[in-house]
Amino acid sequence: MSKHFPPDDDSMLLQYLGKTPELRLIDFLLENALFDFSRKEILEEIGMSKSTLYRILPKLLRMEIIRITKKIGKAPLYQINAESPVVKELWNIEKTLILLDSIQHAPDQSPELSLTERYYLLAEGESAQDHDR
Repeated sequence: MSKHFPPDDDSMLLQYLGKTPELRLIDFLLENALFDFSRKEILEEIGMSKSTLYRILPKLLRMEIIRITKKIGKAPLYQINAESPVVKELWNIEKTLILLDSIQHAPDQSPELSLTERYYLLAEGESAQDHDR
């Protein structure tokens, strides 16, 4: 059994943006942002073929979406690059999708408002609460 967040249940990111190999890897690393992983661990955790992983790693490294944290012997360890503007936006997208999903499945308190209108009302309320702290 994995000690990390497994990709068993698709995240909101994968549900709405698709399950491409790149997104599956990014999603796994986002969910486990505090950890770094060898290629072998990534293969075991997300069940991706070796050839696919070896094909997408260079692209994600070039885009600075993931980074190498250190090497154990010759084996590099990979982690999501939390400083990447792309990663920051992906976190924001996932948070937005989660919020929209929760609004959509909540008892309808304002049936006259669209989902988008309810989202902005709720988001503005959270922003005001953050400002007051």
